[in-house]
Amino acid sequence: MMLSWSYLKTAGIVALILISLTTIAGANINNSSKDNVTVSFSNMSNTPQDNVNDSVSILVTGNANFGSLAADNILSNPQPINIKSTSNVPVNINVKALDWTSTNGNMLLSSLKFGNSHTAMTTDYQNAITNLEPNSAQDVNLYIQIPFGSLPKNYSTTITWTASQVT
Repeated sequence: MMLSWSYLKTAGIVALILISLTTIAGANINNSSKDNVTVSFSNMSNTPQDNVNDSVSILVTGNANFGSLAADNILSNPQPINIKSTSNVPVNINVKALDWTSTNGNMLLSSLKFGNSHTAMTTDYQNAITNLEPNSAQDVNLYIQIPFGSLPKNYSTTITWTASQVT
């Protein structure tokens, strides 16, 4: 997910924060098999053997557009990002972001927040959703809180969402 932030010099207004999504997730289910389950029988025991492997994958959708914001240290309105499990097992969803890319900018990555607890984004993976069931979805809200004194620069980052099987 790319986050782009621009600041207008007039009236201290921060202009348009635009997010476009990039999904990074685990292996996808082979489309040729879709919902088919293969069961085979052993000649020795006639016990069914399940040949379906665990599959972990997610679909990330949403368009977070924060519009024009001021550098006033006030938390923005939430922008929901929908995380759908296309896995066949329960998964945990983790999120991280790269540091802002900016020429001589001074805004910290922790200004970008996620979830209902407004957890500060970091460059290390953090849990965003625990135990998301197969074929279910949940929104994760993104927020931004632009601190006083943020320089009028363009800031951008890449957000990575990953899924791992619940153990």
